[in-house]
Amino acid sequence: MLKRFILITICLSIISASNSQGWKNPVTLEGEWSAYGIGDPYILKHRGQYYLYCSTKDWETGVKAWSSKDLINWTYEGLCSTDPITKSAFAPEVIYWKGMFYMYTSPAGGGHYVLSSASPTGPFIAVSSNYGKWIDGSVYIDDDGSWYFYHASPSGIQGCTMDTPATFG
Repeated sequence: MLKRFILITICLSIISASNSQGWKNPVTLEGEWSAYGIGDPYILKHRGQYYLYCSTKDWETGVKAWSSKDLINWTYEGLCSTDPITKSAFAPEVIYWKGMFYMYTSPAGGGHYVLSSASPTGPFIAVSSNYGKWIDGSVYIDDDGSWYFYHASPSGIQGCTMDTPATFG
């Protein structure tokens, strides 16, 4: 009984000490949004290089990008888009398809737009109108070449087909 009490006391002490220190990711990157950091990070791997994109601070315009060869050391690439539709750009995701990069983002949850660029670091410019999808969009390309766009909505995850990287069915 005494051994069990000592073991429980030691475990509770460790948990208490851990919680009092708080846990925080020690990695901060040059160029992060002040007082916001990197929300909704998305990483694209292209030709052995990694590219990181994040949500835009609510009242700011532009999507920030970083690059890395090892996922440890990151170089701030600056704003990869300053297109006006990137004000409060939520959860940008980027894919590469046939020589072009396509970014999917939802400004402040007000519907999705597609932007494109010849470079993963931009400049990305809008190539679609507002598709009216809610937030956190993601593209899926099936093995048979079919494209799908999935996004969060108040009624759950919804999806639709895509005719091209910039058009939703």
